[in-house]
Amino acid sequence: MPKLAKLFPVLEYNMHELKQKNELTIALAERFGKSIVATTDTHTGKMGQVYTLAKGDSFREYFRNIEKGRNYIVTGDLTRELLIEEMNTWIDLIFEKSQKNRDIKNYLTGIKSLDALVKISRSTLLNYSPRLNRTAMNLFYMISNTGLPASFYIHSEKSFAREIEKDIEINNRK
Repeated sequence: MPKLAKLFPVLEYNMHELKQKNELTIALAERFGKSIVATTDTHTGKMGQVYTLAKGDSFREYFRNIEKGRNYIVTGDLTRELLIEEMNTWIDLIFEKSQKNRDIKNYLTGIKSLDALVKISRSTLLNYSPRLNRTAMNLFYMISNTGLPASFYIHSEKSFAREIEKDIEINNRK
């Protein structure tokens, strides 16, 4: 992480990351004299929930002000509730698309568990049986709304944040 942080003019405070990971980003930015930008990184169209404010009549002027730390970020972090909402939006999108367009490659997410859901929703049986499709969609909502998938994801991300923190500490001693 420290090696990567050195390569970029600013570092990203990402709304779809845990607070622990964003705090590590801030620590790296301070260590290397970098500025921070806040981004939403949405995959479901919910943009503008976090953002970066800076003056500038052009993008270059705006970005230079960010690089120099003359900016303000409006932040937020990934929560269990936010992740459940995001998952439910994915379920909406996947099952809506399964009824309208059979081109599966256009809707893969890169997340194995969600891609399995996409493939299931694209099955011939579900596409030609609206009742079964609706039942499958409701089952996925029930699973998502338990918060269990979100909790597992957050737990794994907290473990990853601890690994990053250890890596940063090791590199600080060198």
